[in-house]
Amino acid sequence: MDERDQRKAKCPSCDQALAKIPGSKTKCPHCGVFMYIRTRPRDRARVVVTKAGADQIAADWIAYGEEQEDKEITVMQEELDQIGHHNLKAWRETGVVKTFKCCNAPNGDVCAECRKHDGMIVNINEAKINENLPPFSACLNAKKKQHGRRGCRCYWLPWGVSLS
Repeated sequence: MDERDQRKAKCPSCDQALAKIPGSKTKCPHCGVFMYIRTRPRDRARVVVTKAGADQIAADWIAYGEEQEDKEITVMQEELDQIGHHNLKAWRETGVVKTFKCCNAPNGDVCAECRKHDGMIVNINEAKINENLPPFSACLNAKKKQHGRRGCRCYWLPWGVSLS
């Protein structure tokens, strides 16, 4: 048995000893209640539980998945913020771009805070990501799930280009 396997030869309902450790869903020979074998998400331990315990572990897996998704999104957002800052720096160094335009997602799936910045033109010398360029720190959806995604889908584009 794996060290994470915490199954016991006891019924979780009546606490009576069993002849062997259950390997799958089975009825207790003493009380007739089903026992379920589940793996907990946090410690990956295999346990024998009642129906209520199995339902709770299923809910825990859903919450655990959402937490992992949140962590991945946070990492991606931090990486995008860094890329955005580097791009802004590169644009400043080239001297070609003079202004940026804030844009919302084409389908308008953004929060009110981001919507008020849509179409705003920002001078390159005043441009600051999270302040007057997206992603905005005041975005109302930054931590909220909306239509299966987190956050608004705003972006900025180089707008005033000087070729001379």
